[in-house]
Amino acid sequence: MRDFSYRLGQVTYIGKVRCMGSRVIIRSSLQVTTPKGAALDRYVEPVTLTVMESFSIPDGLDEVFLWDAMLAKQYLTIAQGYFQTGTRYCAVNTAAHGRMLDESKKYYQKGKELFLKLGNDASASEVDRLLTLIEAIRTNADYGLAKLQFDEYYSINYKIMKSCICLEDGFDDQYKCVTLK
Repeated sequence: MRDFSYRLGQVTYIGKVRCMGSRVIIRSSLQVTTPKGAALDRYVEPVTLTVMESFSIPDGLDEVFLWDAMLAKQYLTIAQGYFQTGTRYCAVNTAAHGRMLDESKKYYQKGKELFLKLGNDASASEVDRLLTLIEAIRTNADYGLAKLQFDEYYSINYKIMKSCICLEDGFDDQYKCVTLK
């Protein structure tokens, strides 16, 4: 069993990874809180999302490869938490908005580096698309364009998250990208 814990500003991401034979079970929670200094009318209670995942380890899979893939997924989840904090709670073109998106980009970049290490060039390329999109979202105040950008962001992010670990045994259809509702 391995535990992981990240407490980074408004984003807390904790979880446990258990291996039972050839199965891996992950229980993780992502909590996002309102940034300090946010307008009181935008304050909400902390949002916590808990995700349970289970999948089979293919025979012969290198353990180091598995844990690197899991770490990449953790980086992407943290990046998504910062992105959602910045876009949900911070006004566009403010310092807080910029800081949150910068943190998001930093963790996407860490995930990209792991993808390159693992030889997953396709996902690394998708992360580059996300980084470009986040930069466009940073300065956009047009609602219509923003909706299109957010739709594209979530589509790319979902695709990348699924590429970290291939879920099997029917869980693939049940996998959901972590989103705030």
